[in-house]
Amino acid sequence: MSRKRRAPAVPRLVRHHITPMEQLIGAPPDAPLPTVVHRLTNDNRRLWSQTVLVEPTSPVKRARIQHLERVRAPALSTTNDPERYEMNLGVCEDDDSDTEMSKPRFTQPADKAMHQWTQQSRDIYLQAMLWREGRGNEGTLCHQCQDATREALYRCRACYGGAILCQQCCVATHQANPLHDIESWTGVYFVKTSLRDLGLRIQFGHRLGERCRSPRLGRADFVVIAGNGIHEVSVDFCGCEATSDPNYLQLLKAGWYPSTTDAPRTCATFSCLDTFHYLSLHGKTTAYDYYSALESLTDGTGIKPPNRYSIFMRISRQYRHLLLLKRMGRGHDKYGVLGTGPGELAIRCPACPRPGVNLPEGWENASPEDRCLYIMFIAMDACFSAEAQVHLQRVAGPGTGDGLGVYARDRSTRGNLSIGMKKLYLCDFEDEYLHVTGVGMGVCARHEFVLPNGVGDLQAGERYVNMDYIFGSFIRHIDPRLFKIISYDIVCQWIKTLIEPLEFRGLELDGTNLMTTGLSGIGENCWVSPPFYDVDLTEPRLNFEKQEQNFELLTVGHIDRVPDWKRQVEEFEADNEKPNPYQSSNEGLTETAVRKMYEEEEAAQEQAGIMPIHDVSPTEFISALLDAEADQRRIRGLADLKRTRGSIGGLSLRQQRRKLNRAIKRLRTLQATYTPAALRKFESLNISQDTLAERVPLLPPSSLSSTECENGGCRDGLLQIEQSFREAQCRSSLTALQLQLHVKARLLTYKKNNARAQAMNTRSRTLVDQNERKILLHSEKYQTAWRALVAIAGGEDKIIWRQLHKSDIRCMEEPEEVQEQRRKDQRAELEERIRAEEMRRAGLPDLPVSSLPMEDSDQEDGEDEIPVSRSDRLDAARERNALFKHGESRRSVSWIWSNVVETANGVEEGHVANRMGKILRARTRRWREEVRILEAEWLRLPLSFGAEEALWAQRGAGVDISNCGVQLAEGMIAYAAKHADMYRNLSRRAEVVRTKPILERGHRGEREINEVYTMVQEDDAAARADGVIDTDDEDEHGNESDEEDD
Repeated sequence: MSRKRRAPAVPRLVRHHITPMEQLIGAPPDAPLPTVVHRLTNDNRRLWSQTVLVEPTSPVKRARIQHLERVRAPALSTTNDPERYEMNLGVCEDDDSDTEMSKPRFTQPADKAMHQWTQQSRDIYLQAMLWREGRGNEGTLCHQCQDATREALYRCRACYGGAILCQQCCVATHQANPLHDIESWTGVYFVKTSLRDLGLRIQFGHRLGERCRSPRLGRADFVVIAGNGIHEVSVDFCGCEATSDPNYLQLLKAGWYPSTTDAPRTCATFSCLDTFHYLSLHGKTTAYDYYSALESLTDGTGIKPPNRYSIFMRISRQYRHLLLLKRMGRGHDKYGVLGTGPGELAIRCPACPRPGVNLPEGWENASPEDRCLYIMFIAMDACFSAEAQVHLQRVAGPGTGDGLGVYARDRSTRGNLSIGMKKLYLCDFEDEYLHVTGVGMGVCARHEFVLPNGVGDLQAGERYVNMDYIFGSFIRHIDPRLFKIISYDIVCQWIKTLIEPLEFRGLELDGTNLMTTGLSGIGENCWVSPPFYDVDLTEPRLNFEKQEQNFELLTVGHIDRVPDWKRQVEEFEADNEKPNPYQSSNEGLTETAVRKMYEEEEAAQEQAGIMPIHDVSPTEFISALLDAEADQRRIRGLADLKRTRGSIGGLSLRQQRRKLNRAIKRLRTLQATYTPAALRKFESLNISQDTLAERVPLLPPSSLSSTECENGGCRDGLLQIEQSFREAQCRSSLTALQLQLHVKARLLTYKKNNARAQAMNTRSRTLVDQNERKILLHSEKYQTAWRALVAIAGGEDKIIWRQLHKSDIRCMEEPEEVQEQRRKDQRAELEERIRAEEMRRAGLPDLPVSSLPMEDSDQEDGEDEIPVSRSDRLDAARERNALFKHGESRRSVSWIWSNVVETANGVEEGHVANRMGKILRARTRRWREEVRILEAEWLRLPLSFGAEEALWAQRGAGVDISNCGVQLAEGMIAYAAKHADMYRNLSRRAEVVRTKPILERGHRGEREINEVYTMVQEDDAAARADGVIDTDDEDEHGNESDEEDD
């Protein structure tokens, strides 16, 4: 069968680049520039070329294009452009417009040591590691005995030096280290072996080196879980008169934790359990991951050692529980573990108030001004990340420390919980076999210490019954005489039904003072805090001074109103039934109230026999006009946002404009009845058909002149109705503008301090953009209403509302980013004025400012010229430099925050200043209380540590030597003395941290040294009295530096 020869594939795209000679030698400055355009034919076989001449650009055209690229296009608006608010969509972002391209600089490596190692030392290190795989400089003789009859084949990977020993010397050397890893030389390489295979047997019940006269042989396959792997060893127990301890107790005294008390076959070393304990706390390492790592460390080829995972789980739980009992002093109590009360194993916050521990005598009789020092701040919340599946052990009974520590009693919880009780909500279950869907928690809100019995399981979501039980469990550990402030995100609902179910379950709250606040959850994650914390005093102090300055500024500006403000606040604090002075009091009619008032008047006229001229009443006509006006403002804001950001969250401007066009069309039909003059004026404007819907003038009655309103051009009463609506618009938009400016300051502060990486910055930027659009809408609403009122009244001096300029739309305390952005805008505007002045001096015509095209390629036809400064370059430079010299002395608060207007009765009203004055006074008082509370906490901290020190000293002194024996008594006294010294050092370190100066960045502080109190002779007392310790250079973590200074 013959095969057809396939034709070679024709390339689909062939590119030829032909460079004309004119481009190489250069063309004359004014000569056309020739270029060639190449195109392939449809069959991709031929190339078609065409020469195109590019005419040189005009200098004037080039200057005009460059000018338009530099000038920021103003937003298109029907309002006065210079006073329209510009959305700061570029705040907090880098402005690279003024950066100049510079040559790349040579950058030094961030880690010089790492760079040097990478470039020079990797091969050397690699060769040294390979050198250790062989015998190195060791010979064939045993390094210890030097006996030629004994072959040296064994070395230890853990011992220093890697000496090669014979079998007998290796066993004798490792009597004290029976769990070291041993390697045997095969003649070619080292292979792993064990000390058990070499003949080592571990003797318990005797000191190191002693032999038992009657040893009890243990198992030859005894498994030990150590920090360097899982080992199989041979053990012997003491059977002579040296000790009468059973086998498991001999293992415990040797530092090995047995799996059972009856013939144990597995142990875990204390060092291994300590390592896992700290890794689980700090690294969140699970028991499975840790045990798997030990298996890989034992043999990395996949050969598994004996499986003791379940045993390790049980041992680690027991060891963790015993550590808690030991550290909380239960071993020194005469009643032992069974005498432990609920919550007694929880670590108490040393800075929170505790009567009898860190509070002075008579604290309960403190004056109202000092009660803030004796408040317990509590935060509650639920977490649904902690889930647990149904397990037989969990169903059979609770854990070892049920109700003794931070967890509430599990058995009591289940006895008091009923699935049928009222609940807040039920979580969506992804697995029906979940035993726990989350946990509820109560913590100390100021220092994040988990309260005793402050954690409980949630079986079916954050139900009231669960949170009630958790609250009742930890509240009984707090003195009822203390005032308590509870922060909970659903406190407004939860507090209503709290007392009755707690009393039903026998939890009395008589005498307990409760205050609640509904914060949005707990501010930070609830992690376990250490028994010592460091409070940062600098930031509260700075914030306190800022609040003092703000309050003084507002007080001086309204000195005549301050007594009335204080009286209102004091009356409200004495009686909560009084009007709340901190709430925004927006006196006057709102838009809804105005509409309702006129609709009632129209209904009364209709009942009186006055028939309307149209089915749509005049009030409804004005309302429809204002609604269309609001839609125009909203669409203009969305268009500005889309032009800058490229997206508006899935909204379609085309659909929004179609909807607005239908509303405007309906409005024109109503204008034919109520304002015919508006239609005649609209025809005279000659509006293009391509004009966007949001740019079409609506022509309300206020836009008509008195001449146009005559002879039926505008129905009687429409101006009065519009005036009432415009008054309400000014009132509501100003209040909303203040609120959005508050939100803006908070969003920018949050973005600067918390937003990191692209995803978080994008979310924060979206929130800021939404807020900027709202500010634009409210400000433009006020400006439009103000112009309408001026037109109706006939002058600015005849209305009570002030004009809102673009410079007035600013926060009371603007963030640094906003101030910096405003200075950049002012600098760009000034530079543009300088360029325009230079062009005028050069004889060139003024360049107009052109707007960027919006959607559907619609543009405004009008052109506005930029006002040009007449100052020379020197004056402009001085003005430019003055932009960056603002300080607190130059800062002024906008009039919108201290609004004082004249009413018709001549009475001054300053609602904003009134409310802000009260808020600033309350904020200043709270910061004063915060400083006092912080100082009181620093005073309570050493008192709490001192009480713990005295308690441990009492425990050490109360050890009964006659009942427990000398050796056990010595251990108990030693442990009590060690803990007493620990709390003494914590108290000393707290004072050092409180009084030490704050170092600048890069400066090293002295390392903290714990003092050790020992029993010394009189001759040695003087030697340790000076306490002088020579220290080397250390880094910020207290580690000695191993690098030389450059």
